[in-house]
Amino acid sequence: MITSTDLASPFVRSLMVMRYTGEGHVTVTNQARTVRAPGRPTKREIISPADTVKAVRDLGVRLDDDEAARLAAIVARIRTGGDANRSMQTPAQSVIVQS
Repeated sequence: MITSTDLASPFVRSLMVMRYTGEGHVTVTNQARTVRAPGRPTKREIISPADTVKAVRDLGVRLDDDEAARLAAIVARIRTGGDANRSMQTPAQSVIVQS
C-alpha cells in the first residue's frame, strides 16, 4: 500500500493541489494550472515556481512567506529532476482544502 508519506508515492515527488471553485475544477501541479468546467474546453497553462505558489494560495492554502519560499524552491528542484524531499523537514503531506 502506498500512502502520502511513502517514499514510493508520487505525492512526495510532485505537487498536486485540487479544488472545486466558481471557475470549475482547478488543479495545480509543479508544472501547470488546469481548469476544467462543464461545457468548456480544458484550460491548461504552464506556470513558474513563483506562480505555482500564488496558484496554491489562490486555492485557499495558507502559506506564510517562509513556507511560500520553501515551496517555490521545492517546485524548482522538482522541475530540474532534483529530490523534492531534500529540503523538507518531514515527509510530504496531502492537503485537502474544503470550502
